[in-house]
Amino acid sequence: MRGKTLLSKLREGQFTLDSEIASGLLTMVDAVGRMLSEIPATEQVGNNDYPELLAQLRALQEPN
Repeated sequence: MRGKTLLSKLREGQFTLDSEIASGLLTMVDAVGRMLSEIPATEQVGNNDYPELLAQLRALQEPN
């Protein structure tokens, strides 16, 4: 959800895409890819809640 909020703020012009935000979003895409790759083998999206990624995305949404 944090990634979606960040993308929405970018779309609405509240943020400007920079290398830090791009890196956070690419990390999110990698995490989603890992979750999806676990489905065929485990029939689940896994049990990793990615606390570091969530913290990174949260920090990107805070004013500097």
